[in-house]
Amino acid sequence: MTPGRIVALVLVLVVAGLGFVNYAVNAETQVNLLFKVPLVGAWALGEAMSLPILLAITFLVGFVAAGLGFGVKLAGSSRRLRNLRRQVAALQEELDYNRRTAREAAPAAASPSPVSTSAPVISSPPPVASSDFDDLI
Repeated sequence: MTPGRIVALVLVLVVAGLGFVNYAVNAETQVNLLFKVPLVGAWALGEAMSLPILLAITFLVGFVAAGLGFGVKLAGSSRRLRNLRRQVAALQEELDYNRRTAREAAPAAASPSPVSTSAPVISSPPPVASSDFDDLI
């Protein structure tokens, strides 16, 4: 076992022990659930409930609400990441295409043309170093 797992196991045991002690001490305590609205009245929301069970329900509802909130945030982040990966793939394809055309144009420009024309000769651009494009990505 790694030291991190041992610490996590000890932490889980301590929290579980405190939860058991809390339940043992407060198991007999009953709480009446009321919903009070000023100037309107109050309604009993249910029968008396044990305090540890009420606390457990409250914590679980809080964890579920937080999990839903983080789940929505995670879904948005994964969507943005997927779009960025698509953009990087498209840029990589464009980079590969430019490298191929630069390699194909270099031998053609090196061979002399048998036909003489009076039009100016446009030379191909120099090959681009791969590190220049890699820095952009």
